[in-house]
Amino acid sequence: MDFYRKNFCKSGSEFELKFNGFDEFYSFFVGFLKKFKGQKLRLWSYNAMFDKGAFIDNALLFGIKIPKSIQKNWFCIMSLSMWKLSNSKGIMKKYTDFCIESERKHLDCSAITEKGNLKSSAEQVYRFISKDMDFIEAHKGREDTLIEGEILEWCKKTAGWNKQLTSRYDWRTINSGFKNLGSGYGSIGHIQTIIAPRDYSLKNEQTLREVLISKSLESEMC
Repeated sequence: MDFYRKNFCKSGSEFELKFNGFDEFYSFFVGFLKKFKGQKLRLWSYNAMFDKGAFIDNALLFGIKIPKSIQKNWFCIMSLSMWKLSNSKGIMKKYTDFCIESERKHLDCSAITEKGNLKSSAEQVYRFISKDMDFIEAHKGREDTLIEGEILEWCKKTAGWNKQLTSRYDWRTINSGFKNLGSGYGSIGHIQTIIAPRDYSLKNEQTLREVLISKSLESEMC
């Protein structure tokens, strides 16, 4: 939450606050939910398991117990987006291509991890759906909510999304259905074993080689 970032992070001065603490926010939150009494609501956040756990733990510090009605209706946007990517070979190939191109541009492991796995972060998924490789997540409450909402709406365009609410998908989902980029990702010596053209467009084979070479040279210079 921005309250904790403002008070405990080095960059805290960048955060604007509407509430001065969790207890103050929770009072507002409960009052807001009561406006929808009688309606079925779903709460969403990108990494719902982490967020819900942090929400519950913070509440306990103030002697607040989060009702089961809130806990059981809290769903994960990341899980839904990983399902959407893995559910379509066409979309999955485009996402893989995009991650390779993005990593070549930035060489900062924001699209592909050091171990060669495609990233499942909100930042990278939003880059993909917005076609903006240079997008940087603000990590501020309001700004992050807006991009996560766009990711959710993108997921909801796929038939059957509402049947996946209790399923769990994560980074392993998009990195297990095909041969990933390999544990030797940073080593040019692994180039022959990790090239798997069926997993992305052939045009990107050279791109992947360029990324690997750049990372190898970068590693040697460190």
